[in-house]
Amino acid sequence: MNELIDSKRDLLSISEVVEELLSTLGIVVKAKDSPIPFEMRMMRVISNAFGEQVDANLAREVDELIARGLEITIQGPRLRADALARFHKRMNAYLGVEVGDKVFNDVNRTVNDMYKLARTVTSKPLGVRARLVNADYAAMNAVKDTNMFWIKSAYGRIYEPTLNQMAQDVIAQGYRADELADQMYDKFNSTLGNSKSYWGIVANQVVNTARNFGQLNSYVQANVTEYEIVAMLDERTTEYCRYMDGTVFSVSDAQEKMNEYIKESQSAEGSVDQKADQQKQMRPWISMSSGGKGLYANGKLLPGSNKKGGKPPAGEYGTLLQNGLWLPPYHAHCRTTSVATRKSVRIPAPA
Repeated sequence: MNELIDSKRDLLSISEVVEELLSTLGIVVKAKDSPIPFEMRMMRVISNAFGEQVDANLAREVDELIARGLEITIQGPRLRADALARFHKRMNAYLGVEVGDKVFNDVNRTVNDMYKLARTVTSKPLGVRARLVNADYAAMNAVKDTNMFWIKSAYGRIYEPTLNQMAQDVIAQGYRADELADQMYDKFNSTLGNSKSYWGIVANQVVNTARNFGQLNSYVQANVTEYEIVAMLDERTTEYCRYMDGTVFSVSDAQEKMNEYIKESQSAEGSVDQKADQQKQMRPWISMSSGGKGLYANGKLLPGSNKKGGKPPAGEYGTLLQNGLWLPPYHAHCRTTSVATRKSVRIPAPA
């Protein structure tokens, strides 16, 4: 029990750990399409691969950095810039490209399984059978492409900005060369442990995007015309999701936006970073102003959000659509989803 809770502490709340434990024991207490097991599966695959690459490469690279990278100055030993740059480059390859390649198939299977489950669970009550077509495979590939970017760029985003200072600090404190490797290894692995929250965010974002894209394509196949954003309202619900809860979007409008997103993911133009930034603008997270007086998406104030308990005013549908808020997730660890509106569902005739 303790091991289960410890392994999930960074990603799940206590209530969700209990749900997961009960599920493991065969006591199902949550919806069949809950993304939690998929998040845990994806997080485990990625974090284990990262840990293996650290164990395999870090100690050797730090030892070489010490052996070839120190220069003696009047103030004492310092790392040479060229040696540190080489260290950055090699570790970026180990923890970026190699980890990305290592987890590629397992991550893709997780995306496929979540997407297909969402299609099945959503389609059945709408009276249609989930038949995967080209649009489905395009949507799954778009989710995978974005996911692999966040995995492969993790080293630069998490470690590289602090690594230079880390190296300078341990040298400045007077460590001997034979102590430096141990100090850097301990600090680096401490950072690696703290990055579990990053993998949790990646897993949640990708799994929920796969689920919501799958739901949207189920609405298209079932000829649903509108869907409603539905937040899980409890003590953990964010202001972002409370604001969006109850908003109704046109399926055809959202389908058009999803196709634009897929097209961007397939584009060969621009660098990987530029494509990622463009995709973030097309489907941004909501943020709050520093003073807590309004919600923003892509730097723009969302209408009605600067009032306590504010909701989108009538007539502002286009603003939400153009700001990329047509589907969740709206923030890290978002639990919001969507449902077909009653008036838009065409009940199938009896067989």
